[in-house]
Amino acid sequence: MATHVSLILFLAVVAGFVLAGIGVDGYRRWEHPGSGLVAGYLALCGLIPIASLSFAVVNSETLPTLVFLGLWCLSTVVWFLFALQYTGSYTRQRPLLAVVLLVPSLVLVPWLVEPVGSAGATASALSAVALSTYSAFALIGSLLVFRSTVLDEYISLSSGSVLVVLGIAPSLTVTLFGQLTDQDVTLLSASIFAAGFGISAVAAVLAVFRYGIFDPVPTAGLVGERAMLRETDDLVAIVDTDDRVLSLNERVRATVVEESTPLGTDIERVLGHTSQRFAERDTIDLDTARGVRQFDSQVSQLTDGHGRELGAIVSLRDVTDRELRKQRLEVFNRILGHNIRNEVSVITANAEVVADQTEDDLATRLDTAIDAADSLDSQGTKARRIEEILAADEQRRFELGAFLNALTDEHERRWPGASVTIEAQPDREIHCDRAALRFVLDNLVENAVEHAETDTPRVVLAAAVEPGERYPVVIEVRDNGPGIPDRERSVVEGGEETPLEHGSGVGLWVTNWATTDLGGDLSFTQRDAGGTVARVGLPSSVLVDGSTD
Repeated sequence: MATHVSLILFLAVVAGFVLAGIGVDGYRRWEHPGSGLVAGYLALCGLIPIASLSFAVVNSETLPTLVFLGLWCLSTVVWFLFALQYTGSYTRQRPLLAVVLLVPSLVLVPWLVEPVGSAGATASALSAVALSTYSAFALIGSLLVFRSTVLDEYISLSSGSVLVVLGIAPSLTVTLFGQLTDQDVTLLSASIFAAGFGISAVAAVLAVFRYGIFDPVPTAGLVGERAMLRETDDLVAIVDTDDRVLSLNERVRATVVEESTPLGTDIERVLGHTSQRFAERDTIDLDTARGVRQFDSQVSQLTDGHGRELGAIVSLRDVTDRELRKQRLEVFNRILGHNIRNEVSVITANAEVVADQTEDDLATRLDTAIDAADSLDSQGTKARRIEEILAADEQRRFELGAFLNALTDEHERRWPGASVTIEAQPDREIHCDRAALRFVLDNLVENAVEHAETDTPRVVLAAAVEPGERYPVVIEVRDNGPGIPDRERSVVEGGEETPLEHGSGVGLWVTNWATTDLGGDLSFTQRDAGGTVARVGLPSSVLVDGSTD
């Protein structure tokens, strides 16, 4: 019997060396949150069966047990700290916390030294509480890992399960071994001891070499979520199904509510509206420390893994400045599209009357003024037209070749002195905002004709479809004019006008806006033979059905 017990304990010692070896090796290699703690935990767990050899080599009834239990108490504390850090429940190591957690182990000393008599009975009772406390540490740590596995989904179920076994198996083994062992180690207690640490060793090997214990680390996700709520400029409130506030981020407290506002208060009392009201409105007014501000409100339902409703997240973004800019643009568009147009019409009409009744030199100057007024009116018309197009966003399905034929026919009628032709027109259907595409090509053709320096401006349209490209549908407008000035192109391609570098009008801007609205790209190149090539690229989403093949 003694031989069998010794053999089984030897197997436990082998498992201990495996655990300790992984811990020591991991301490040198791992550089992840919690890696030092888990390395220490594995090493301590490995030392427990190794220290069991002291029962055989040390002639003492107290020292082996003290070492045995001391290692176990320390390992449960380290596991508990690891679980807190690994799951993001605790992100900064505090030695003071470890010291506090080890205080209950002090009651084990008098119990081990003098476990008899009335004082010994008291010490035994306290030691039972201490041992239960450390078992609870191991259990709570394992539950934290299990929670991250099941609820937060940052680690896989298999990896999380192995970690849970690794956390609970040594503690359970030591507890059962202590209960079954009085003076001598029996075959049963030795078997449980060896099996428990054997399972722990297997779990350690799987956790490190099979599943990658730190790939990924849930701390990053959990801490990231908290940082996102803390650092975001949005006001975020979490409510339960009864609209009671469960959590408020710091931005809410700094902007809307007082620090003393208790959690559990109805959200209507906290923010002035119910969550349903927030969900129904696009923007909503709130009284803040800066006065009344407008907020864009979003409400997202919170559900558990079974689809049961738990509450909602109310997110509010301050859009006061955006709404003011929107109002200013609306006013400017109205002025540009209506008021200026009317005033320009008056100026043009009166100038034409005067020009007809004056001498040649003054008439020339008036004609120049009339042309400038017409140009201003044209720019206002384009600005108003692009606003209408972008607001409408009418997606249609049409044949590209027929569309280009109709466009060239109309421009030849509009510009009888110009040549507007088609070089290539693929027989392909596309699906996009037809009015926006027409607006883009109209502007490019008009720009080519008006800025031509020859008596017969020549404009050629060419289209091609090249599946697999970033912009598989390409329409080119080629002219024989002087080309677009670099200054004009750089302003639009850079996306920003500055006081020292600005375009002469809105033509290229609105053309670029319409192209962007189509999801496409507008670019310009100079032709070696003279002139410009304006290239409009459209995304693959405009191709109909199987036309991407």
